[in-house]
Amino acid sequence: MPNRGIICCRPSASRRGGARARSGSSHYAYNEERPLAFSFYEDSLKHDAFGTLFTQPALVFQGTRDASVDYRTVEQFAAARSNVTLSLLDDDHQLTASLPRIWGGVAPFLGLE
Repeated sequence: MPNRGIICCRPSASRRGGARARSGSSHYAYNEERPLAFSFYEDSLKHDAFGTLFTQPALVFQGTRDASVDYRTVEQFAAARSNVTLSLLDDDHQLTASLPRIWGGVAPFLGLE
């Protein structure tokens, strides 16, 4: 099955004195902060999300009050790709207030309705 999603993140870690810092990252499955090595962010710099082309349909939900990911960046990404459907939601990064709306969009996208 082809990958139907893109994960974007930004660092909340920093380098101090050459040491590789660790930062907490909210882990949804465990409902707690889990350590995230700075190397995760360093690896993300090797990949150009805007230069990546893919043909499979993609459905993106983005909160307009997300403090981690600027919705305008996601709008630019989606606008450049005719196979991407963007749904902006009045929500934050976790999108928990929008779960019913998200399911309402995902079900038909996956052909479940």
